[in-house]
Amino acid sequence: MLCLPYDTVKYNYRGSILVCLIVVFGCASVYMVSKFLTEAVNRDFVDGLCMIQILLAGAIFAIASTIFFIHQNHALCRRIKTYQKLAQELSHQRDFDMLSGIKNRNAFIRFAQQVEKRGDNVSVMVCDIDGLKIINDTLGHMAGDKIIRKSAEILNEACPSNANIFRTGGDEYVVIIQEVLEEQELMKLRQSIKIMIASYNATHPSIPLSISIGFASTSANISEFWEVSKEADYNMYQEKRACQEKVYNNLRTALIE
Repeated sequence: MLCLPYDTVKYNYRGSILVCLIVVFGCASVYMVSKFLTEAVNRDFVDGLCMIQILLAGAIFAIASTIFFIHQNHALCRRIKTYQKLAQELSHQRDFDMLSGIKNRNAFIRFAQQVEKRGDNVSVMVCDIDGLKIINDTLGHMAGDKIIRKSAEILNEACPSNANIFRTGGDEYVVIIQEVLEEQELMKLRQSIKIMIASYNATHPSIPLSISIGFASTSANISEFWEVSKEADYNMYQEKRACQEKVYNNLRTALIE
């Protein structure tokens, strides 16, 4: 359950007490002044002074009540803004991966369910960072985190504007493009990613980056989203198996140097 910060609650509580004290003090002052005037003048004016006393007390009470409700309205507005800010922060934490800055597995599942329900035609790209475990085990998780962030940055830059990018695991990303791309377009996208990786490795040879990539698109043979995703995942592992030994050898050589 969401709660307001203690300082906000404490501030509103003190403000309400202050307004109540103003009301009590005002009524007491009117009573004392009216009593003094009643004793100081002739008894003929007692009824009139009592009426004045009641009117003044009523006026002060009305003014104090107005101040109180204005104060409470401002306090309520502050609470609403606090709730809205907390809701935004929780929504961001629910849907986004804090390390890479892109959407997480929770967001992927919800988005995939919507695509499946609508029956959208899509292209799916599954990416897997090669050798992340050896980097973590040898150079530590800070080096591995750097590779994860750089991978997300490259995918963000290379993918088209209608692509939705998710980090679905420690070293795995899924990209959902909301259109069916031809094989030539998919290869062009793959080549753009590989060029960016090569450019990064040229300036960071100590921790080389390698990503295995697999594609699949909605077709007459593969119509359901999860089948498309499974096919892309299978194609990614085919590439990973083909270059795994080479990748690990390059990583070991770079780490030894």
